[in-house]
Parts: sequence; structure tokens; C-alpha cells
Amino acid sequence: HGELKDVLNDLGYNLRKLSDIVSGKKQSIVCGDIDADRMDYLVRDAYYTGVAYGVFDIYRLIDKVKFNGEVIIEAGGLKAAESLLISRFLMYPTVYFHHVCRIARKMYEKAMKRIIENGFDAKSLLLMDDCEAMNVIKAREREFYDMIINRKLFKRAIYVGRREVDLREISRINEDRAERDIAEEVGIDERYVIVDIPPIEEMREVKVKVDVGDDIVSLEDASSVVRTIKVANIENWRMGVYTKPEYKNKVEEVASDYFGIRKIRQKSLDEIIF
Repeated sequence: HGELKDVLNDLGYNLRKLSDIVSGKKQSIVCGDIDADRMDYLVRDAYYTGVAYGVFDIYRLIDKVKFNGEVIIEAGGLKAAESLLISRFLMYPTVYFHHVCRIARKMYEKAMKRIIENGFDAKSLLLMDDCEAMNVIKAREREFYDMIINRKLFKRAIYVGRREVDLREISRINEDRAERDIAEEVGIDERYVIVDIPPIEEMREVKVKVDVGDDIVSLEDASSVVRTIKVANIENWRMGVYTKPEYKNKVEEVASDYFGIRKIRQKSLDEIIF
């Protein structure tokens, strides 16, 4: 409307196409299997965290993406798409699912959940920015606020991958109940036990379509690299139990028994390679 409409027209943009994107009619461009949001946050997060894993040829990929009812990558963009998947595969355990990030996030969630359970209006939190939300924690869960702000975070009592647990059994476990059971067995307040069982991250990007000339196939079918990454992605999965440093050993003992943690023999690098 008004001035914005005139500016967009002057720049040569098709207002109907822009409207379709904003309204979600062309959702896959903004939020799809390989989308603008994903391309942006991988590069941006790699830059601001100082890691090199999120670097890929974003401009090549953008140049080789077309939209025909859905996002389709031209054959010339296949390697750029592979590099995006490799970046994502490396960024998740290094940044997004790094154990310190997971612990801080789960402590924040624990504090907020306790605040809501004690009568705070959950809907009002949706209207707050980060600073306002942290001030709520400061006022109502001061101990957790101080630990988060001063980076005096919980420690890992257990932190294991899929080989040490039965994934089917683990997926059925209720985190809240597990926290109560473990805390009761250890003899501490349940607020000091956090069970973190994340879902196995699905790599939706493998489903995006690639135009290989005589056919249109999924990225997974077009690339052996992508198929390998999809299989390897499950190795990034970790579940954890976190607690205060002084309770770590006892919680580790109880939680290991509770979840049936299997002992895995450590292998040397030459055993793995040869």
C-alpha cells in the first residue's frame, strides 16, 4: 500500500508474486526443504560463532534454484546443494546441538515451565522479547537466572548416542516423569535434574527436487553424498541428563541404570580406519 507499493514497483518487483510468498502460497521458497531461511541462518550463524562449517556457495545455489510450483534445483546447482547439506550436518553438533547450548536451553525451558505452573500467564510470554522474558525468570526463578547469566550451568551426568541406548524404548520415555523418578532416587529436588531426549533431526532437504536433464528426481536420489549424509546424520543424535556439579556422580549412577545405558568400548583411530 502507498509509499511501499510505489517503491517496490519502481524497483521492478511483481507485487502479486511478493504477496504469494508473504502469504505462504509459495511457502517452500521461505520455509521449505531447501529455503531462503536455511541458507541465511547457516551462513550467518557460522560467521557470528566463528566456525567455518556453515560456509557454502550460497550464491551459486540461489542462481541454480527455480520455482515451478515447488523449489527445483538445476543440475548445475547440485554440488552447491551438497555443500549446504554438509554444512548443516557439521553445524548441528558443533553449534546448535552443542552440549552447552542444549544445557542452557533446557535450563531456560525448565525455569519457564516452573513459572507457568506457578500461575504465570503463558500467553503474555508470547508478547515479550528476550530481555523481558529473562526479567520474568529473574523475578520468579532467581537461582536459574543467576546460573544462566553467569554461565554456571548444569553439567552432563550422562551424554550418550544411539549406540548406548535403545532408541525405541527411549522415545517412549516422558522427560518430566524421568526427572521426578531420578531426583527422587537421588534424594534431591527435581528442579536440579534435566532429562533431554531430543527427536532425531530429519533432514528434509534430501527431498528437494533436482532437474537432472531428462528427469526430475529427489536430491537424495541424485547424490550419493547426500545419501551418505542422511545415514550419518543419526550419529549426531545425543541424549543427556544434566544436573548441578555436586550431584553429578550420583545422578550419573541412577540415570545410567534408569535408561539402561550400555557401556561402549572406546576405539582408537587406527581401529576405526583399519
